[in-house]
Amino acid sequence: MQPFDLLNTPLRGTNLIEAGAGTGKTYTIAGLFVRLILEEQVPVEKILVVTFTIAATEELKDRIRKKLVQVKSGLIYGNEDDPFISELSKRQSDSDRALQRIDEAIIDFDRAAIFTIHGFCQRIIHENAFEIGSLFDTELAADQSHFLQEVTDDFWRKHFYRAPKELVNYALSAGKIPGPSFFHELLNRINAPEILIIPEMQVRPLRNLKSYRACLTKLTSSWAKARHDVADLLRDPSLKGNIYGSLSSNDRELKIASMLESMDRFVESHSIGFPLFDGFQRFTHQKLSLSVKKGLEPPNHEIFHLCDELLQKGEDLKKEIERRLLSLKIEFFKDSKAALKKRKQEKNILFFDDLLLLVKQTLEADGGDILATAIRRQYQAALVDEFQDTDAVQYHIFSKLFSKPTSILFMIGDPKQAIYGFRGADVFSYLKAVQDARNKYTLTHNWRSDPKLISAVNSLFSSVQNPFVFKDIPYETASPGNDLFRADTEEKPFRIWFLPAEENRPIPKEDAYHLISEQVGQEISRMLQQESRLFGADDIAVLVRTNRQAQIVKTYLTRKDIPSVLFQSGNIFDSHEAEEIQTLLLSIAEPGHEGRFRTALSCDLMGFTGESLQSAEEDASRWEGYRSHFREYHEIWNDQGFIRMFRMLMTREKAKERLLSLPDGERRLTNLLHLEELLHQTAVDKKLGISGLIKWLSEQRAPSSPRLEEHQLRLESDENSVKIVTIHKSKGLEYPVIFCPFCWEASLVRGSGILFHTDDENRRLALDLGSKNLDHHSGIAQEELLAENLRLLYVAVTRAIKRCYLIWGQIRSAETSAIAYLLHFSPSSATGSILMDLKAQYSALSGEKLYNDLKALQERSGGSIELETLPLKGAAKYSIPSCEPEKLEHKRFSSTIDLSWKISSYSSLISRRIKDTELPDRDDNRSIDSEFIDSRKGFNIFRFPKGARAGLFFHEIFEQLDFQNASPQICTPMIEEKLRDYGFDTEWRETVYQLIQNVISIPLPTDINHFALSAISSENRINEMEFYFPLHPFSPQTLQDIFSEHAGIRISTGFPDRLERLVFSPASGFMKGYMDLVFFHEGRFFLIDWKSNHLGSKIDEYGKEALNTAMGEDYYILQYHLYVLALDLYLTQRLPGYHYSRDFGGVFYLFIRGIDTDRGPEFGIYSDQPNIEMIDALKQALLP
Repeated sequence: MQPFDLLNTPLRGTNLIEAGAGTGKTYTIAGLFVRLILEEQVPVEKILVVTFTIAATEELKDRIRKKLVQVKSGLIYGNEDDPFISELSKRQSDSDRALQRIDEAIIDFDRAAIFTIHGFCQRIIHENAFEIGSLFDTELAADQSHFLQEVTDDFWRKHFYRAPKELVNYALSAGKIPGPSFFHELLNRINAPEILIIPEMQVRPLRNLKSYRACLTKLTSSWAKARHDVADLLRDPSLKGNIYGSLSSNDRELKIASMLESMDRFVESHSIGFPLFDGFQRFTHQKLSLSVKKGLEPPNHEIFHLCDELLQKGEDLKKEIERRLLSLKIEFFKDSKAALKKRKQEKNILFFDDLLLLVKQTLEADGGDILATAIRRQYQAALVDEFQDTDAVQYHIFSKLFSKPTSILFMIGDPKQAIYGFRGADVFSYLKAVQDARNKYTLTHNWRSDPKLISAVNSLFSSVQNPFVFKDIPYETASPGNDLFRADTEEKPFRIWFLPAEENRPIPKEDAYHLISEQVGQEISRMLQQESRLFGADDIAVLVRTNRQAQIVKTYLTRKDIPSVLFQSGNIFDSHEAEEIQTLLLSIAEPGHEGRFRTALSCDLMGFTGESLQSAEEDASRWEGYRSHFREYHEIWNDQGFIRMFRMLMTREKAKERLLSLPDGERRLTNLLHLEELLHQTAVDKKLGISGLIKWLSEQRAPSSPRLEEHQLRLESDENSVKIVTIHKSKGLEYPVIFCPFCWEASLVRGSGILFHTDDENRRLALDLGSKNLDHHSGIAQEELLAENLRLLYVAVTRAIKRCYLIWGQIRSAETSAIAYLLHFSPSSATGSILMDLKAQYSALSGEKLYNDLKALQERSGGSIELETLPLKGAAKYSIPSCEPEKLEHKRFSSTIDLSWKISSYSSLISRRIKDTELPDRDDNRSIDSEFIDSRKGFNIFRFPKGARAGLFFHEIFEQLDFQNASPQICTPMIEEKLRDYGFDTEWRETVYQLIQNVISIPLPTDINHFALSAISSENRINEMEFYFPLHPFSPQTLQDIFSEHAGIRISTGFPDRLERLVFSPASGFMKGYMDLVFFHEGRFFLIDWKSNHLGSKIDEYGKEALNTAMGEDYYILQYHLYVLALDLYLTQRLPGYHYSRDFGGVFYLFIRGIDTDRGPEFGIYSDQPNIEMIDALKQALLP
């Protein structure tokens, strides 16, 4: 590879730039972007920039925009601080034209094509839907766990429900396939859509099952009769005591009793009879023959020979079952792929990986070249960032689109930083790109780190011939990019701590975690207390591999009063706070449950210790006080919802103050508030009561539940705190000081199924579930894991700007770690497998030799590495430095706040109660909530429960109902689902269905003709149409005057006088509301409001007079006039040529309980068409 020259490299063809850590990758991309605009005259929207995360796209947008602004400034004023901009500006022969291009790029920058790879493919699909064969309304979903669960459950039902019981029991009891979750987890592990599954095999019948069952039947029928004789024979003195128990003690009798009990259970009628129980072979004649004392004959019985036969048949059957289970695993991948595809097509859903596959398949199909040509016309140049994180599908797309000689393609990445294999990234795809690229460049100037630190890293990764295992990933020696970099101290910037063995025994892994964390805490405490105070807490980061390691480090820093914050990707439902909230809510749900009440009080949220709990119990009045609190919480939760209850609990119990007093209080309070928000949102969205919300929380906390991105732990305040970050999260970041305490993890592959890349030229990702080459493939997988661990180590140590601490030592199971390979592996002594050779070589080294290897590294480093042995000298406990309190003065508010400005609604006008103007109006102002219904008296719509819950139920029914397709087959399942959701008896389904038919079939009277709702298509209606319109201050008297003067004939003469009774202050701001239904029919717009009010128990009580009374008493007349005004304002703005008198057809208030097609439209329907004078008067009075 040749050094990359940002100013002079030709902008042609396919180019690969290998950018080491700190070498200015983003700076390079921004520079290329500017050159494409100035030199190639490529418009900003025709330069495609692709990266792999949303956060990275935002950073690139920001950096490129800033670079454009800097270049503009350089063209105008010059820029000697940036050599690239300075030289680029001097090269412009026509500076005015160049400035114009940059100006246009800045103006048009919102059109810049900077995407994630998935965003780019989504855009291709959307803009080329016909060519790709994609539906326009295809939904893109992020979480496919629900689909995966359905597929795995279906596969389990299909293949295990009717499988032989012996197979199922063996799969479950032997842990081979413990349940559907096994297949779910297997799918979750596989992030590559085109993975190769091996071996190829067919499902074969269990040929030995019949003979095994026959033999088992013979043993079962013979056992009861022979049991006593067998017991006597097992007491034979000829049997060895170490196998069957000693006769000199009671050991023999105990062993015989245990054996007999095991056999009794095994031959019971309800026993499955497979697999054989542990110790079964001691009943076999073969085992007895091998267990007798020398020169003696073994006991003999028909049972023993029968057990010989059953043991052999059992082994044969076991082999067949294991082969069948293996074939089922293989078949699962084939079935699941097809089943997932079918489900996604039925639901018209795509997931992120489907976007890439769809584009790839289209490019490969007939006509793919036409699509590729169209995309190349759309994008004249492509810059791909973080290319080491690509995979085979993604590389194929970029190669197909932009590998033509006339195209411009720059792929920028670093294989040394390819650490996201668990997300599907494939470093071998990068290596293929290296082979294919016409031009290959490298960036080696490190602009991030201290020159001595760069030298130390060079020394570390030059210690072995292939520092990243694969010869295709060499280590290019980095050089300092900033010659003016000054170190703050003469101390060596790279520190290696050596942890020696204890009494010549390696340190156990768990002990090492704690010993090292203690030392890290001591060193940070020492640094923060130095007189020179070179570093503050927020300059320091501790890089770890796992969230558990992060928690251990956090614990030790907390013990030393060092402020720290976890940057972790854990899930909120795995937190201690989630467990405590569940405990608390369970007690509130059942406030009379003594055990749950005690457990809830002992939570950190409540603050009781064992001693204070006992003291409270002894004080009867105090104990009853706490009980009454929980009963009150239960009532508030039941009546007013979760959030009001929980906020009252937080305030009354001083939970925030209590948590903040704990050492990790900010973290715990952050978790608590996050959980509070999630529970409230779920309770509202899913309409969950007490038991429903607790059940949902329990399901989220279950280990088998998917961990969604939106449920990741949030970051607490990181001000003046040490950062504890996983290495994966640290990539792309930098810190003045870093600690790498746990980079000695083993490179051993575990789990069912081995993921590896084939060792042919294609290097295809494969999953070996149990082929004859499994051991060989395991070796390949372990070498790949070692290579990834080395890349993780490289990423970790290159995050440091000024100082890096690396910990190594004689730690158990660390012999296959990345550090062991770099410092102690000798390729010349290798005989075959790298892992096996590394393990053997390391095990032969003494502690002294390990230390000498580190000394040699120190000497090679040119004074940049310092070696120290743990434990270090202890440091005093850190105390936060005191400072003079700053005198603060608050600004004085001298303006006035207009308290009359607010968002008003119909509800706020008619009631003194504070109403939630964010929610639609519902029928909750007339009747109390659902009353008990005795089903023995029969089901009819007048007896359907009353109240707000019933109103919500019917509103949702009519929102989701297709008026033109309301057959029983379609409606009944929906009705039953909604009845269950709202807690009503599903026996109401027929009654509700009949109501629906009445409502959509009844003729609606208008001034021209009649029509039914069944004539209204879904395309011509809008449900829950929300509106706002600006509001001029008005009073009840204003409304009374308008209605007195302009009320139509449908409005009773007494209604204007009723308006005088309203009590509300004149208000400005906005009027807000929701219209239940707006629809378009035969050239006119209509408005409907659903009313589930209970006016009586027979149709006659829903006549015109009763409806007029209800409309006036509840001010529904005012309501629909506000709605008509809002709709008129909307249509005037959106519909050219709109005229109220011609285009608005009227209002229908449908009192649904009173509508019956047999009685006609005279019952249950209130209709009106306010005159235009009324609407104009309302506009004049209410609008500013």
